[in-house]
Amino acid sequence: MPDYSKNFLTSMTGFLNFDSGDKPTKVNQEDYYKASAKLAYYKDKLNDKLKQKDPEAFKDYFKGLVELRKQGKKEDALKYVQEAPYEEYLSPEEVVKTLGKDQYDKYLQSLQTVNTYNVQQGQQPLYGTVEGENDIQKLNYGRRFASLMVTPSVSVYNKSSGKKYDRMYQYNPENDAVSYVESGDLNLKPSYLQ
Repeated sequence: MPDYSKNFLTSMTGFLNFDSGDKPTKVNQEDYYKASAKLAYYKDKLNDKLKQKDPEAFKDYFKGLVELRKQGKKEDALKYVQEAPYEEYLSPEEVVKTLGKDQYDKYLQSLQTVNTYNVQQGQQPLYGTVEGENDIQKLNYGRRFASLMVTPSVSVYNKSSGKKYDRMYQYNPENDAVSYVESGDLNLKPSYLQ
């Protein structure tokens, strides 16, 4: 697997903050879940548009990926995403056209927040220094973004008591708000949640 750590912070610092030169702001878990809810909404719209380009190839690509994920083969799934012969993508102009300029800006913001959080957790960045040439507005929407797993929910299970707590985040583009629904034992709610 390629080493993404070299020069990552140097090259990504300005990129994450629209070339302000400041270090990326640390993202807390609550903000991550909210951004994930927004990103999930935009991914649904963009995946629908991407699927229209070649429905059969799109279906075949995801069929292979889903099988690897079901089997718990994370490394194989990552390799599959990088090497799959599925080459369809939406250009940045197609993404803007699909979402509209206002929604596109919100999509980019949610993408940056999720990426920053993932990198804080030691994960591979969603975008590197080659694709998009360090300009987030030049990124295509292809198989890597289409297959990105986002987590707009929290689930906590206490084995000894058999109790569970769940929180599901939902984005409403009408009012640009993220709401959530809680269920289960509220005493198990993690302290990092508001």
